[in-house]
Parts: sequence; structure tokens; C-alpha cells
Amino acid sequence: MENPKAVPIRIRPADDADAPFVFSTWLKSFSGQNKNLNRQIVYEFEDDVVKDLLSTSITLLAVGNSIASAGDIYGFICGERTPAHLTIHYCYVKAPFRQFGVARALLDAFDYRPGELIIHTYQGYIAKELRKKGFSLLYVPYLRDPEMKPRWEKFYESSKDNLEGR
Repeated sequence: MENPKAVPIRIRPADDADAPFVFSTWLKSFSGQNKNLNRQIVYEFEDDVVKDLLSTSITLLAVGNSIASAGDIYGFICGERTPAHLTIHYCYVKAPFRQFGVARALLDAFDYRPGELIIHTYQGYIAKELRKKGFSLLYVPYLRDPEMKPRWEKFYESSKDNLEGR
């Protein structure tokens, strides 16, 4: 069923020209949502992590889908699709476009299957909203480190029944 409040958007891969927006928005948003963390520390220690995730994952943008809004960016998602689940590193939607189906369209662009487990590596407002709407989420910050992926895959395979049935 379509969202009656949906805005006309187009989903496209991020390109080099989008990198400054995505990078700065990610850090600013994460810092703003985690007031218990010192902003200077966030920028110092998350800087390289975010750059690595952006270079090794898929980043998609939700942009305007009309002549008047073609250059407008409404939000982005950075993640990875595995055979077992969807991993979302970060998802951000600009405040005026929240509750209009933008985040869901970004998830759908990753072939999200209703009811499937979504692993998220950053806590953010979108994770909270998705949880309220009944999405199955599991927070695994260790997957920010690409070296943890093989260990995670082994752990997940042996524990998925317990993790998915939380």
C-alpha cells in the first residue's frame, strides 16, 4: 500500500559530488543525536570510520523527482545487502521530509523484505522510528569495523534463530 503522504522522489547512487553532504550530515546528525558524546570526540574518532564505510558500502540518495526539485537531496542510506540480512550503517532524512516515506523508499532500494532482520551499526532516530513501526532491528556496532565481518557471519550463522526471534 502506498503512503498517502509520500513525496515524489527518485533513488540514485551517491557520487563523488554528494560525498561532502553525506559525510558532514552523517557526523553532524550522529553527534546531535548522541549528546552524551563530546562533539569533538565524535568528529575525531568517527571521521575515519565513516569514510571507510562510505568507501566499502553502498550509499543511495533520495532526491527530488521533478524539474523544480531535481537537485534537492531529501536523505541518504549507507548499507550492505547480504544473503542473510540487510545491514544499515546510517540512514538520514532531512527533517521536513520525515514521515513521508523517504526512509522506507531508501530501505526498499536495498530490496528490504518485510519482516526481515535489519542490522544497524549506528543508533539513530530512524532506528527508533522503525522499531516503533514493528521493524525487526538488531544493533551491532561492531560491524562498523570491516575486519569483524567474517567473525560476525560465523556468529550470526550459529545464532540466527536466537537473534531473529528476539
